[in-house]
Order: sequence, then C-alpha cells, then structure tokens
Amino acid sequence: MNGPAAERYRQAYRDPPERQLRRDDQHRSGELLRSTQRAGAVHPNVRTRDLLTLVSAISLATEQGDGGERAARLPTIAIYGLLT
Repeated sequence: MNGPAAERYRQAYRDPPERQLRRDDQHRSGELLRSTQRAGAVHPNVRTRDLLTLVSAISLATEQGDGGERAARLPTIAIYGLLT
C-alpha cells in the first residue's frame, strides 16, 4: 500500500503519540456512533472498529487511480449497500 493514507495507517501503529491520538479518535468516533444508533440513524450492529475500518479502506482506495470518482461512489455503496 502506498500513499498518504497508507503512511498514516503505518504511522498510527509505529509511534506512541500517534497511537494515543488513534485511541482518542476511536473514543470520539464511538461516542458519535452510539449517539446516531440511539437516534435510529445507524444499525445497532455496527461497531466503532467496523466504521473506522470502512473509512480507512475508502481512504486507501481513493488514493489509487480515479480517486475523485471513487471517493464519491464508495461511501454510497457502503451506506446503501449492494442490493437494488
């Protein structure tokens, strides 16, 4: 994997300050996710780690090739799914 997102991902596991930042981000993301789940806007089975993995995957994918078009298409697929 190459590109800025891949480097940030590697950095998050390499440097202690980055790991703390990552934990803080996970905590805030978890709070936001739980809030949206309580409001009924997000499925209750979604976990914070699932959401962060999805965001990371989309970020990595958009750095390769037709990033602009993919950046618009992949979140839509993630939100609405593959079914018609």
